[in-house]
Amino acid sequence: MRCTEPTTDRTAQVTVHNGSGAALGEYNAKLDNDGALSCYIPVEENDPLTIKWTFAGTTHKYQVDVWMDGVLRCSKSSDMASKGKSRGKVDAVLSQFNNRSRTHKNPILVKPSRRPLLPGTSRSIGTIEIVFSVLRRLGESYPAPSENRIDQDSKQSTTYVGIVPTYEIDIGRPTKTSAMSPKMHRTNLNVMRADRPGTGPWATFRYHYRSKGWSRD
Repeated sequence: MRCTEPTTDRTAQVTVHNGSGAALGEYNAKLDNDGALSCYIPVEENDPLTIKWTFAGTTHKYQVDVWMDGVLRCSKSSDMASKGKSRGKVDAVLSQFNNRSRTHKNPILVKPSRRPLLPGTSRSIGTIEIVFSVLRRLGESYPAPSENRIDQDSKQSTTYVGIVPTYEIDIGRPTKTSAMSPKMHRTNLNVMRADRPGTGPWATFRYHYRSKGWSRD
């Protein structure tokens, strides 16, 4: 999906890729009532996902928050030379497993969801949400999300949007190989907790991931 800010040169594009590197098809794309761009993407169990984006236009800084199943799992900040083009990607789900002193990094895999679910809001089971914050004027900022970050007592949602999901993101298990270094642990948390550039979210891309057999009508 792609968005462009009217009367400016700022634009962003987001794609979700499977384990072979192919971009997943985007179906039933629409503009949600809250202004987010949304669509459905077909996924397969245990196929690793990668989220990629491109941002172009005039700004000194932008930040991307990646929400998975209602939890803020990753945040990346990028400094730009005023006007240019920047690329980024997320190919891992970050978790702390009730240990605030360590962050673990595991592939983004989907697994069958067996929990009881109810219709609910956008940040829900079966949904990956990518939120851009963009600096338009120097000095502008707004607070970081105050709930459901991995460094808090965050819990996966028990609601869904649209077609009932059969999958959820598998956050993996804490192991020696999944543990990030203390420096990367601190860096990630500092970015996640920092004020966002701009005065509010600039654009939101909402991907409802579903099994390949769901109806596209």
